[in-house]
Order: sequence, then C-alpha cells, then structure tokens
Amino acid sequence: MGLTLVWLPWSGAWFETGLVDRWPGLAHFLHLGFMRGAVSGLGLIDIWLGVLEIVYYHDRRPPATAGPEFGKVSP
Repeated sequence: MGLTLVWLPWSGAWFETGLVDRWPGLAHFLHLGFMRGAVSGLGLIDIWLGVLEIVYYHDRRPPATAGPEFGKVSP
C-alpha cells in the first residue's frame, strides 16, 4: 500500500482512470504538487510504520503456570 501511495501520484496512471473527470475542481486540486506530495508522504509514513512493526514486533504469550490459578474454580 505504501509503495503504491508513493509511486501513483507521480505516474501517468494518476488520472488515466478518469474517476475524477466529473469534478474538474477536484481534478485540478489533485494535480497540484502539494497534493501529490501529501499522498506520497502518507505512503512513506505507511512504509516507515511497517518497518517499525517488523523491527519491534514481540509475540506476547501468556506466562506458563505451574498449577491451577489461585481462586479459580475448575469445572
């Protein structure tokens, strides 16, 4: 997803689909460099968060218990 958001605004496919042709004001706004940069920035943030998730991921497992828990009634 992040790579798509970084690449798509600067490619020719950004407006070839014709989704925003009905709204010329929106099409003009999306052509602005600021908007393309903002979408690419969101893609970079998505990539960065994915890398951080890979680096700092810890599978939290419940601690192993030696016997039944205190105060817990087994059926």
